[in-house]
Amino acid sequence: MSDGHQSEAILYSLTVFAIALGWRLCWILHGPWVHGDSAQYLSLAQSIALHGAFSFDGITLTAYRPPLYPALIALVWHGFRPPLMTIYALQAVLGACTAVFAYWIALPRFGRTPAVVAALLVALGPMSGRYVATVLTETLFTFLLVAGVLLWGRGRWIAAGAAFGLATLARAVLLPFVLLMVVAAVWPRWRRWRLVRDGSRAAIVALIVISPWLVRNTLLVDRPTVAQAGWTDNLIFGTVRLHVGENPWIELTSSATTGGDDNLPRPTSAPGVVRYVVHHPIDWLVARLSQYPRLFIDTGEYMLTGPHEPSASASGARRLESILLTVAFVAGNLAFLGLAVWGSLRARPLADTLHIWSFPAFLVLAQLPMYAEARYTLPLVPLLAVFAGAAIVSLWTGTGTETGAAAGLRIEAGEARGRR
Repeated sequence: MSDGHQSEAILYSLTVFAIALGWRLCWILHGPWVHGDSAQYLSLAQSIALHGAFSFDGITLTAYRPPLYPALIALVWHGFRPPLMTIYALQAVLGACTAVFAYWIALPRFGRTPAVVAALLVALGPMSGRYVATVLTETLFTFLLVAGVLLWGRGRWIAAGAAFGLATLARAVLLPFVLLMVVAAVWPRWRRWRLVRDGSRAAIVALIVISPWLVRNTLLVDRPTVAQAGWTDNLIFGTVRLHVGENPWIELTSSATTGGDDNLPRPTSAPGVVRYVVHHPIDWLVARLSQYPRLFIDTGEYMLTGPHEPSASASGARRLESILLTVAFVAGNLAFLGLAVWGSLRARPLADTLHIWSFPAFLVLAQLPMYAEARYTLPLVPLLAVFAGAAIVSLWTGTGTETGAAAGLRIEAGEARGRR
């Protein structure tokens, strides 16, 4: 890339960063909100900061949550009160950087305009903005994941592996994907792909980064786990039928004690879930059909309500606004997903974009049997936005979606014209 193109790319990056940061600061000013898991992360961070122990009470060690997010909070913890505004400001910066990463991932494969569109989709994403104003792992995990994807695509597999390892220590959902990246290089046909080779090397580095925590938890709970919370809980929750308009966590809690609509006892372990599916396949399928679509649907009600107000749908005076907003958000979600899928299929060869689509494909399949809600797909937004941005520009201009060598040749041709 010539100096002129490099300067132009940096200018676009700074512009995207400013827009994304401003949008996220608006959400912080709108009002932080509290999630049910926030208290646990703050308790762990306080214990690390004040007692030097990964513990909820400062005494008994735990392996229930991944360590990185509480450790990050502990780094900025001073005194006895949680540094909430510092956390939110830090998350706003990380979220803005993620939008810039999307630009740099898209640029060499799709060109400048699709890269800008992709970055703006990430920068102005409403749910991504909303989640910087609460104490949850989504923003940190997404930042590290997308950083890893960017480095992986550029052949910097050691740095990519470090990013993936840290991301796994933020959310354990990445661990099976890292293991699959190692296994992928075993197949001779796949091993010919540079991205598979680099991905496998990055995965080994990630496992090295994770290994001290795995050893620690093995000694503590007798199994090598990043966190006890996660997969098993979500498999169990995945057997519960949910209803539109109801609070899902109230339904999950109620089902655990009453059996829910079907009055069936809920499993309490992963093998129990397997037995439940074998003996009650229809009930399980109904539960999955009631849950899985929620993975891709953001209703957007937080656009109408403050952080401590009741849901807009519960207010008669605002019901019409809520309905219209929900319809608009659902349509927007489906359009975004459709554009991303279409853009990814047109971005041939698929081997050249493996680093971009592989984790979204993994997570969408992995969530099939598990409890689903829209925030679980927040880490996918920057990666899907890369393909959606290319699709939008392709539709607008009536051209195909260029990738890899095609984009490189076009850029080189532009540079040559500039030199002449």
